[in-house]
Amino acid sequence: MKKKCLAPARFKDVSPGRQKGASSLEYLMLGAVVIAILIAVIALDDGIATTIQTTLEGLFTDVQEAASGE
Repeated sequence: MKKKCLAPARFKDVSPGRQKGASSLEYLMLGAVVIAILIAVIALDDGIATTIQTTLEGLFTDVQEAASGE
């Protein structure tokens, strides 16, 4: 008795190398969603935006001081 294949024929010959494009696209979409959520949160909450701005300004100031030797 011959067993029936439950997987469609198009999935039968898919090699692992072909999945690279799909994975890259998935990571790109995931990154875009994360960035969109971050932008929405920052735009809606001034406290978070101020905290991020203050943190980045402090970081850049520290880097400039370290580079100039102060």
